[in-house]
Amino acid sequence: MGEEEQHLRGHIRTSAAMAIEGEQQVGGFEETALAGSSTRSTSHTSRIVIQKVVEVVAALSDYKRFLVEEIGFEGVLCIPMIPKINLKFSKFLMSKVDLKDHCIILRDGGKPIKFYLEYFHKVFGIPCGQRDIHGTDAHITSEAIDFMRNSIGWTDKSDRSLSSLEAFICKEINELSSRLEKDCFKMAFVVFVMGNLFAPCTKHDYSTIDYWGGIKDVDNIALFNWCKYSFEGLLEAVRKLKLETDAEITPNHLSGCHLFLQVFVLDNVELGIMNLKQTTMPRIQLFDGATLKRMILVCSARKLGKTIFIVPEARHWNAMCYTWHNYQNEIHTKKKAIETKAERSANQYTIVRHTLVVPRKEEQINPDIAIGHLTQTPSSNVDFSPGDYARWIQMQNPELAASPLGWALKEHNAKCVHIANEMKRNIANQNNLIVLANQSDPSVVQAHTMMVRCLDSTPT
Repeated sequence: MGEEEQHLRGHIRTSAAMAIEGEQQVGGFEETALAGSSTRSTSHTSRIVIQKVVEVVAALSDYKRFLVEEIGFEGVLCIPMIPKINLKFSKFLMSKVDLKDHCIILRDGGKPIKFYLEYFHKVFGIPCGQRDIHGTDAHITSEAIDFMRNSIGWTDKSDRSLSSLEAFICKEINELSSRLEKDCFKMAFVVFVMGNLFAPCTKHDYSTIDYWGGIKDVDNIALFNWCKYSFEGLLEAVRKLKLETDAEITPNHLSGCHLFLQVFVLDNVELGIMNLKQTTMPRIQLFDGATLKRMILVCSARKLGKTIFIVPEARHWNAMCYTWHNYQNEIHTKKKAIETKAERSANQYTIVRHTLVVPRKEEQINPDIAIGHLTQTPSSNVDFSPGDYARWIQMQNPELAASPLGWALKEHNAKCVHIANEMKRNIANQNNLIVLANQSDPSVVQAHTMMVRCLDSTPT
């Protein structure tokens, strides 16, 4: 057992002892377990406070909404009111997550439902950019942190209250406000929604600052991968819950954005007339409190006086807006289409070898015929671009596509395509020069004819 896991287990036991003694601070909100459930654990707690987020967003002016859209968090503007989250259902789903394969197995022997960090964007509509919040692009100095704290109203070094940010966000901001005031609003809004919904801290009304490197420059907020940051926080919460379960400690407190699991699973299983259309994005805007309650009720059952969850099988792939089914059901069709397109596109950018009829020794070379062959360049109607490779690698291996190696491969491919395009333009320009040279000096054509012969004699 690693030192990190031993430390986490020790922290879990300490937290459990504090809860027994009544010293653990309670935050967020509680939802009582469904009637007839086990008396061993009658309530669960979570730091997700989605009501506050919805209330603050509802009070935003049109100009503030415009500022939110500028930083790529427009999906937050679509979140409906959810008065209560069924935390027992969240706990059930978290216990079914396979951390190694990033999938959910709802029943023994059931088909795993694969999920990727890009689905976080599909559910909530927050930025999923190329920059890593924990990478070098997000490096920030202590002086910058102090300046940002003062700018959003956290004058005391120990102050990280999300409630104070709520008051700061509600301040008047309009077109006539200064650039600094607008930037401070954007930073405060990101900290507020991250602390209350996407990456809640284990401490009540408290926000971490380990992602502040991503908001130090508000113009680059949308370029960072906030989905990855929130997704990793959720996986860490699942790991913590599983360790608590292994240690035979009743896990009452749920961390991470477990609301994502509810929306994703209910959107991917067969619920009959309760299933929602897959054409609306982000998906969260369809899952209000009443809808979630009805859909969870379909997945609920009673057994020996307790409420249990029996989630139906996954929906058919052709009814989904998610792509995890496509990797298994459409892989052959799409792979064949991409290979065909890639083969046709490759012919467009490879070195063109012109086929000329080499005259016999006794025959006189006709410059007009040589020019005719030189200017005939094979053409392709396929428009090959870096996006084709990006889509191909996303379909073949989504996890690789989202990794640093995947981004490096896509960047390298884009450079290669650019070079190929330059070569193609140069070849076309040379052909045009040959035509012009023929009109003034026929001997130039004979020199180019000899060059073409050399190309044809080169082994491929």
